[in-house]
Amino acid sequence: MARLPAEPLSTQLLEDFLALVSSFRDEEEAIAGAVEFAAETLSAEVAALVAEEEVAASVDFSDGRVPVEELVAIARESDEEVQLTDLGPCETMFAPLDEEGSRELFVAHLGPEGFTPDEHDLLRVVARVLSLRLESLSLIKDAAHRAFHDSLTGLANRALFIDRLRHAGARAIRS
Repeated sequence: MARLPAEPLSTQLLEDFLALVSSFRDEEEAIAGAVEFAAETLSAEVAALVAEEEVAASVDFSDGRVPVEELVAIARESDEEVQLTDLGPCETMFAPLDEEGSRELFVAHLGPEGFTPDEHDLLRVVARVLSLRLESLSLIKDAAHRAFHDSLTGLANRALFIDRLRHAGARAIRS
């Protein structure tokens, strides 16, 4: 895994991430993909998305496994240099996904060199794009639910019945 070049963020790198994040079809897949992208691009030993008091997704390239409780504790600290179990001193970087800071994208790597300003910028861009994608996935899910369920009772409506009937008919024809 190569570290980012000293030159400004490449548009190709950002285009690659935008293409990747737009291909995600659900929240879990989007979070896991963004965490992995951040870890690989930033040459991080550990990357995670910490939400409230739990880790939504994590990537660990270290020899030892970093406990989830430790990642949550680190996300609550503001220090940029921390001690990770089995890894030693690590440089860390955080980027919030929302304005409340209830979800944060976190990366850590070993070594004497810290993260560059471009790497800080990249993590903030990844977090913001991921936040927007999660929001759009939520809106799509809500719209689909409203299309097939009664707004007052929450029960399935005629559109869902007809949709399921068409699918059943298609399966019957195939078999």
